[in-house]
Amino acid sequence: MRLVDYNSGIRGESGPYYYDAVWNSAEYADDSPTRYWLEIILEEKEKGITVSEPRPFSVNGHLGNFRLTWLGYLGIGFRWEKLYPFLLWGMLAFVFSMLIVPKVFNFQLEKAGLCEAWIMTVLRPASDFRTMIFKLIKVLFWVVFENACNTCIWACSLAYVMCLTFLP
Repeated sequence: MRLVDYNSGIRGESGPYYYDAVWNSAEYADDSPTRYWLEIILEEKEKGITVSEPRPFSVNGHLGNFRLTWLGYLGIGFRWEKLYPFLLWGMLAFVFSMLIVPKVFNFQLEKAGLCEAWIMTVLRPASDFRTMIFKLIKVLFWVVFENACNTCIWACSLAYVMCLTFLP
């Protein structure tokens, strides 16, 4: 790849520049007009990254009529790299809250002396559908709560999550 001056065709000191590269077009010859896709990514210091829309191209000159389905959009059209930081920090916040909230709840129940009474309410059978759904949520929280009751297991879980977060 070489840097070329747009006006004179050779590398110079003034004018806009573009990159010129030799490529083997025979490798991209295909009867299907939607087999290969072209996407241009431009990175500038001041403006950041600009990305063109992916378009099918054919060396043979075939025109492609292509419609992107929702599943194809998730695979090709969606910019996952922009969503990654939100997913990462959201997942870390969820994991840390799953460790911290039951520990605080355990501390408050033990301070009030109601830990055994709360566990007995979890184990009591439900009478109707609404209380059964509430009981199911309560049982799931109880499973996480039991992890917080054992300090050794809770500390090991916290250390494991910290290692995954800060020592990838």
